[in-house]
Amino acid sequence: DQENELWVDPIVVARWHGRLGDGFFLLGEADYGGFGIGSDETWQVIGTVGYDFADWLSARVGCRHLSVDYDDDSFVGDVDLSDPIVGVTMVF
Repeated sequence: DQENELWVDPIVVARWHGRLGDGFFLLGEADYGGFGIGSDETWQVIGTVGYDFADWLSARVGCRHLSVDYDDDSFVGDVDLSDPIVGVTMVF
């Protein structure tokens, strides 16, 4: 028997992008949400360094931490995840 739960959280996001020169950049992102509406609290932070190969193509690597605190009478989800992150962005 598998238990499923679905909820929606309002989230506030902040993002910072800094150019380092020669195509390199730093990107920082943070969000906070839940406010007791869906989950009690959820937040994450992401820090990456990237490179622009062209105006339409970039790649980045870094770290991410995600925390979710959700508690319903029949379902408890208290999760903390920290992992490396790798991404490629293509603009059409």
